[in-house]
Amino acid sequence: MKFISYLFIVKALLNLWNTHAQPNNQSIIDSVDLPTESIALHFNSSLYFVGERALYKMYVTTSTNTFSNHSNAAYIYLYANEDEEVLRQKIRLDNGQGAGDFVIPSEIETGLYKLVAYTKLGLLQKEPNVFVTDISIINPYQPINLERVSMELGQPEIKNPQDHTISAHSFQFKINGRSFSKRELVEVELSTMQPSVCGSYSVSVRKTDAFNTDNIPSVLNSKEKLQRLDIKNNAPKLPELRGEIISGSISTSNIDAPMANQPISLSIPDRDFVFKIGRTDAQGRFQFHINRLYSSNEAFFYIMNEWSEDYSISLDKEPILDLSNLRFDKLTLNANLENEIINRSLKNQIEDSYAVAKPNTKKTYKTLPFYASQGKTYSLDDYTRFPSLGETFVEIIPDASFRKRKNSDYYIRVMAVNDFLRSPFDALVLIDGVPIQNHTSLYNYNAYDITSIHVIRDKYYYGGQVFQGVVAMVSKENTFVKQIQASGKNPTPLFNPELQKNYFKADYTKPEMFKYIPDFRTQLYWEPNLNISSTKSEFNFYTSDESGTYEIIIEGFTKNGEPVRILETFEVH
Repeated sequence: MKFISYLFIVKALLNLWNTHAQPNNQSIIDSVDLPTESIALHFNSSLYFVGERALYKMYVTTSTNTFSNHSNAAYIYLYANEDEEVLRQKIRLDNGQGAGDFVIPSEIETGLYKLVAYTKLGLLQKEPNVFVTDISIINPYQPINLERVSMELGQPEIKNPQDHTISAHSFQFKINGRSFSKRELVEVELSTMQPSVCGSYSVSVRKTDAFNTDNIPSVLNSKEKLQRLDIKNNAPKLPELRGEIISGSISTSNIDAPMANQPISLSIPDRDFVFKIGRTDAQGRFQFHINRLYSSNEAFFYIMNEWSEDYSISLDKEPILDLSNLRFDKLTLNANLENEIINRSLKNQIEDSYAVAKPNTKKTYKTLPFYASQGKTYSLDDYTRFPSLGETFVEIIPDASFRKRKNSDYYIRVMAVNDFLRSPFDALVLIDGVPIQNHTSLYNYNAYDITSIHVIRDKYYYGGQVFQGVVAMVSKENTFVKQIQASGKNPTPLFNPELQKNYFKADYTKPEMFKYIPDFRTQLYWEPNLNISSTKSEFNFYTSDESGTYEIIIEGFTKNGEPVRILETFEVH
């Protein structure tokens, strides 16, 4: 009950502050006994060549190993040394789970790199809070730097896959053979008589070779890889319990422009745009919580007052971890692996040449705008087109119109449902999720650049603001954002979450279609989201043109929080 009470307090405080942070927020958060989170990672390998794709599944668990529903985002960094960051990623978490991938950059040196993963809630706990493991990287296109690599002689030891720890619990593993031809279908069935071992898993099917190491991150050894790391910069330390947090501050040299309690909007132009309104605190700080999918890595921020052009906006920096206690070792590389390195490099280049025939595609998603399904949409191509928005509103949009103020400026007025009750509030007008405060600029705007106009006539309450209706327009092929940039208003870069992907799966049911396309895949199958909810689960994949020994590794957690690792092997001739 103590845990539930503290969690309720934290979430209640964050709901109260909503989109802006008070100066003492951090001290209040620091005084609360927060729940703990641990990270377990299943990687498809622990050694990569530059240009290869690392695949991973992240499991965020509580102290009882059950999936955490607290954090909504997690972070992965790759470091060359204490002060050199190679890459970073943010992934969205759904019920404590997330998946992603990254391509090893082609410009980095051969060596041993540190992979670090955390949630911002985890950074606040006193227990080991950060997942740390080594990743070996080989760059065959650059000379070996002996400060990063230790060379050894003698025959390389080829690891026996059966030396790996196998935790199969009550699963029965069936495969339609132990030896397969090239481009042959492999069928796998996983069954159990105990529903308690149903849960969430990830599957990797990958070739073993002389480069294999024993250091592959696994759900079974994840506790051993947790360390306690501190933050060495002044980045805000707030847990992301209601979505990822985008925070920052405003500044201005105009003494008449107020800093406190100013309405500020966040717009992320996208196919399904994100639009938020918040308010600054007494120091001009703001905070937004984003709990929905988006793909853009840019945003526009606007102060919604008469001095809007006088403000500058800066986003908070991400936490910088203190890595001084981590040991960056050399990569031990066997000198007799030269032929294997050349062979793998050549096949990687061939695979890269045919990458367009074997694509990984981002999963499609559809999210409703902030106003959901309210109002009416006018698709302009369904009507006779008019050259300007002013004419378009007169001829097509009966629920809204351009009106003139006394100073001859235009504004868009939305007719209330009971229009005899004149509203003193302005309408909220957006194009691609970007708010338009100067409606005069829209009167002669090229209507051929607009595909649709959505109108809500009801009084609308959003982000502490009241509007007489909403007019949300969508431009053709993001035309409006391009025009904003052309006028000198540049978007602010965002550290956006990675979108989930559908990973390429070979299909040789029609072999003649791929007769002249080589297939040197060593990663035959990757499925980060194998949800076993019944007593039987099946998957299948095709072998490639690469002969050798392959491992099928299934990892994850049962619904009771027990870690599971299943390993089976087969041969391709």
